[in-house]
Amino acid sequence: MVANLPLPPLVPGPPIIGNSLQLLLNLSRFFVDKYLSLGPVFRIRVVGREVVVITGHEAIRFLAETGDRHFTREEFYSCFARELGMKNFILGTSGAEHTRLRSMLRLAFSREVAGAYIPDMVATVQRVFGEVRPGKKIPVMDTMARIACEHYGHVLANRSIGPHVKDALLFSQVAMNAGSRLWPEMILRRPDYQRAKRNTFKLVRDLVQEYRTRTTTNPKMTLLDGLLAVRDSEGQPFTDDELAGYGAFGFIGTCIYMNRVIAFLLYEILKNPKLRETCTAEADAAFSAGIPDALGLRQMVHLRAALTECLRFHPIQLALPFNVKEDFEFGGYRITKDQICVVSPISGHFSERFYTCPFAFDAARCQEPRNEHRARGAYAPFGFGERSCLAVGLVEAIALTTVATVLRSVDLELAPTDYKLRTRMNPLPGPAESFQVKVLGPRTPVHVELPSLASRADQLTAALPLISAARLGELLGETEVRTFVPGQFIITEGDEAEEFFVMLEGQAEVTLKHAGGNTTRVGILHAGDYFGELGLLHGVRRTASIRVSHGAAARVLVLNRSVFTKLVSESDLMSDEIAKVVRRRFLTDTLSKALPQSPAAGVGQMLGAASIKNFGPGQLIIKQGEPADAFYVIIRGTAEVFKEMGEEHSTRIAELSAGQFFGEIGLLQRRPRTATVRVRHDGELEALVIEGEAFRRLVAENPGALNDLVSTMCQRLATELVRPE
Repeated sequence: MVANLPLPPLVPGPPIIGNSLQLLLNLSRFFVDKYLSLGPVFRIRVVGREVVVITGHEAIRFLAETGDRHFTREEFYSCFARELGMKNFILGTSGAEHTRLRSMLRLAFSREVAGAYIPDMVATVQRVFGEVRPGKKIPVMDTMARIACEHYGHVLANRSIGPHVKDALLFSQVAMNAGSRLWPEMILRRPDYQRAKRNTFKLVRDLVQEYRTRTTTNPKMTLLDGLLAVRDSEGQPFTDDELAGYGAFGFIGTCIYMNRVIAFLLYEILKNPKLRETCTAEADAAFSAGIPDALGLRQMVHLRAALTECLRFHPIQLALPFNVKEDFEFGGYRITKDQICVVSPISGHFSERFYTCPFAFDAARCQEPRNEHRARGAYAPFGFGERSCLAVGLVEAIALTTVATVLRSVDLELAPTDYKLRTRMNPLPGPAESFQVKVLGPRTPVHVELPSLASRADQLTAALPLISAARLGELLGETEVRTFVPGQFIITEGDEAEEFFVMLEGQAEVTLKHAGGNTTRVGILHAGDYFGELGLLHGVRRTASIRVSHGAAARVLVLNRSVFTKLVSESDLMSDEIAKVVRRRFLTDTLSKALPQSPAAGVGQMLGAASIKNFGPGQLIIKQGEPADAFYVIIRGTAEVFKEMGEEHSTRIAELSAGQFFGEIGLLQRRPRTATVRVRHDGELEALVIEGEAFRRLVAENPGALNDLVSTMCQRLATELVRPE
């Protein structure tokens, strides 16, 4: 029986303060040392209060298996709930209510919302650092808190909140310290805090009222849009108090958490010259074609690895606090009712079971082929299970955008150059206020060519933080391809929004209806474009009509509301990234049908090496007699193949359509093109193109593809229906 089990071992410490000093000096190292000497459960004393610690990979497994069955959080987070004016604050709820609130908050705090404001974030960072004169030292924690607060203002309501930053910072600092019980609640009576709280809540409530009475929809979705649009399973929206509370809570999370993430990351990059050089070059590449989107940020593999390692090496969310609601057993010990218990993954972050030299910062450990952080139980910087943070996408977007923009825009150095980082708990662990950098002056970026579109799409699934490839395939398996005839409406203005669309083939017109009944064409959609997300995300009717252009039918990939919402919430994908994923799936299917004997891995390799090119009506693609330099697979459109019979005479010998390929004979036989290929005069053509040497290399590594190509080549040569090479 549980009652007969012993209590967990107690870590010795001085009277009154107990283990408080050890925790303040280096909580991570303290937890790891005690985990190694005492096991995954032990007791500590913090200023007269006894706390049970459950840590290591065993803690992650335990909470994943048992959930909140033994725990409650209402009492611990009651102060937070009162300050935010909410009866049911998500951090303090359990069971079905916690699940309900998580479901309702997913969209508002997702990457879908944050990613749209990357250009605004870039502008904010450039403005702040552009105002610093060369040679001046700046305090990193304060500067990054103000920058992060401005970022949140854009995400919250698509606007600068400059005049309100001071109040938001003070409100966040005091509320976080009192709410986490590090400061006494009496601190909440301070007049300056009360004034800052009133002003912050007034800002959020005014914004909510403005949104409720507006007559137009934002072109970019905001966090408030997400909060206002969502409904629970019974169709109930958030109350006004909940809207204000969660809007204000975003300031706390951003101001207190994000400045620490950015400051830690900036320190490690500036301290390591090689890492700095690599990340700076990567930032230059990401910005070379303009301001990067969310996918561009995810493809900054070195900077993302540095961020991942930073969250491991400098953990900020150290533990999840609970009150025990019933006696239970863990690790052979009795955990008693009403005990404060913290569940911490931090010991796993520094375990030699998972990591080589775990107490050294090494960004390469979080990249291929090592990926040490991916072992089960090794890495949980955002919590775990149903208690994981909903704002992972928001955190990554803000951190990567801010640091990439800094590296690209200005030259910095640590001040002093040999500065050794000191940390403090206030209320979360972070760099001390003494951490400064010196701005040496503006930097001239280096232009770098970006990978091809197909290659970028191919890298997307590897960068997904929250969804497995199997789950992604399962969701995409529920999609449907539809064909619409010329002139047919795909969606009609004013209809209910039920689906998300990606154009695969064809062309469609976007039209708006005016009060008098007239319509105006406002845009054209082509293959690869997507539409329908606004109605789904904002919960409004269709704001425009989409009609297939005259001349050719259109093929459209359709995701229903359920699949689209799951992709946004489960994978933290943005609309354009969803379009890229499903577009890649279509391209993979196209290449697989063209080369049926090639295994999936081979198709993936070939697609990764391909670029996507578009050709206009009647355009020459390859010409007979010229060197063979590329292989083509038609994605959409029709090509005509001609045999040149003399200087002024040619004969059409074939017509090629979507899914067919050409260019293989000249490449495989290393001979000039034996035919000419043009786009049919009445249409356009889109093709996957693989350059010659890459094609030969991939074919040599892929016997299945070679068999397909040789078989087709022999048929063509035998019948003299030679397609272009």
